[in-house]
Amino acid sequence: MKTFDLIMQAKKNGATFSLTPSGRLRLTGDQLAIDRYLPIVRQYQVELIAELSRECPSGSICASPASDQGEGDTSMAVQS
Repeated sequence: MKTFDLIMQAKKNGATFSLTPSGRLRLTGDQLAIDRYLPIVRQYQVELIAELSRECPSGSICASPASDQGEGDTSMAVQS
């Protein structure tokens, strides 16, 4: 699976990827979506960080395209 496709698919299902200023991958959104994507995210973590880093200047907080965090959303830093 291409990382961009994974990012867009997760967004459609209520999960958003972002990078923290320290370069860690963060997954936010609906808890059910996070639970669904977490195993996949762990598998593609390096590629997702690289994809988001290309779109994000160093030291910035960047999110996947069209990111909106709504009320009740959950945030989870992904660790390998």
